[in-house]
Amino acid sequence: MVSIINVAGFLLGCYFLIRSYSLIKKKEEEITDFLVWSIIGVSLLVLVLVPQVGDALANYLDIKTRANTIFALAIFLLYMILFRMNTLNKKLDKQISALNEEIALLKHELENQ
Repeated sequence: MVSIINVAGFLLGCYFLIRSYSLIKKKEEEITDFLVWSIIGVSLLVLVLVPQVGDALANYLDIKTRANTIFALAIFLLYMILFRMNTLNKKLDKQISALNEEIALLKHELENQ
């Protein structure tokens, strides 16, 4: 029997793969992001199409049900994405500060000429 959650997981996995591929093809996404979202998409497809993998993973992690395993992995993945975004944000803040300083120096030089 096919449940709504299986259909949603399948569609979401396909969406991640197709969207990530189209963004990398247009050169709007970095390779690392492409790999992350492709792995997530393939993992979703595997968990939906081969439910025994989810059961085996649940047993290995000593979690009662496959659904709890998927939720735990999703939360872990969200923390990883949050950490990466925070790191990128800090890097961009430093770049913006450096650019602001450079612009201020150039304006000062232009005004004093």
